[in-house]
Amino acid sequence: MNTGRRYYFLTIAEKLNITRAAEDLMVSQPSLTQYLNNLEKELDIKLIDRNFTPLRLTTAGRIYYNYLKDCKLKDEILENDLNELRTNEDTSLRIGIPLQKSYDITANIFPIVTEKISKYPYKCMGRNYKYCKRRTS
Repeated sequence: MNTGRRYYFLTIAEKLNITRAAEDLMVSQPSLTQYLNNLEKELDIKLIDRNFTPLRLTTAGRIYYNYLKDCKLKDEILENDLNELRTNEDTSLRIGIPLQKSYDITANIFPIVTEKISKYPYKCMGRNYKYCKRRTS
C-alpha cells in the first residue's frame, strides 16, 4: 500500500527537528518544510510551534499525531490481512477419505478427528485414493 507522504508528520513529531526528520525520510529539508506548511494550511491550524528548539507540538499537533499513529496501525493491519488472504486463499484443512475406507473412517475415526479440529475450517471429500491424495497435498 502506498502511503507515501501521508505519514511524514509522524517523523517530524517524533524527531521534533525538521532537518533530522528530513534525513530519516530521505527528503530535502526545504521539501519537508513545504510539506508541513501545506499540511497546516490544509488543516487550517498550526501543528508545530517553531518558536522553540527543539520544536514543540501544539495541542492540535498532538491530536493529529495520535490520529496518524492509529491510522498507520490500521493500515498495517489491513496490509497484513490482505497479504494473508493473497498467500493463503484456502486455509481450511482438507481431509480426503478413499471410498474403500470411508465406512471405517467415518464411523470410527472421523467423529474423534472432527471433535479435535472443530474450531478450524475443514473440508471432507470421499473419492478414489488418487483424487484424495492429489486434492489434499
